[in-house]
Amino acid sequence: MGFPTFALLLALVPLAASHGDHGDYSRPSRRPSRPSSGSSSRDFSCKNLPEEVQGYHADHQARYVELERPLREGDTVIIRGKLGPGRNPQKRFYLDFARGPVRTYRTQPRTFPSTFHLSAQYDTGSLYFGRFNGKDFIDFWTLSNPFTEARFTIRVEIKEDGYAVYKDDIYLATYKSRAYTSVQVIYLENLTVDERVRCKDPECAHLSGDKLTVVIGDGKITQTRGTCPYERKF
Repeated sequence: MGFPTFALLLALVPLAASHGDHGDYSRPSRRPSRPSSGSSSRDFSCKNLPEEVQGYHADHQARYVELERPLREGDTVIIRGKLGPGRNPQKRFYLDFARGPVRTYRTQPRTFPSTFHLSAQYDTGSLYFGRFNGKDFIDFWTLSNPFTEARFTIRVEIKEDGYAVYKDDIYLATYKSRAYTSVQVIYLENLTVDERVRCKDPECAHLSGDKLTVVIGDGKITQTRGTCPYERKF
């Protein structure tokens, strides 16, 4: 099992949202505002993804995507995309659930701790699970890489004991970690998610509960607070 070269040493570039299609909006809450704790007082928002910046690897582009609030048990993060064009030094993409918010990186711009690191390593045929403590990868293990160069959907469900990972609705594994409550940034490297479409309202008018569903794809990040009275397919 080869140890990954990805060390998460990053020169932070200020984030800037693209406004090319003027598609950003949010919908006011239909229920009383919640107490402020780093979360929004809105049920639904749809925004352009931040512009890509230089990733750790010279041939890879990356994005820091900030969440409305830290993750909690019951939340879901969905990523729709495909392998990016970077091939040097390896043919891989990287996904990290990083401690946040983004502004904290300005005090430690060359590294950040990741509570969950997923790397699809096309060059070795491995899917790497681990975490990064700011210095070393720890508690890591691998599966066979199920990803191809076709588009895919990654769904990560936040469970009481960690991150349950699915590819195209097929369960892969659960990475055990309870540090998700500190996560407010999703880091993507060499992962293309920028096919732009216009924002669409949720399928139901009234949402209930406080579950956060984050969808990253189509050039957007949508964040929905609450659930519909019926199941929605993403």
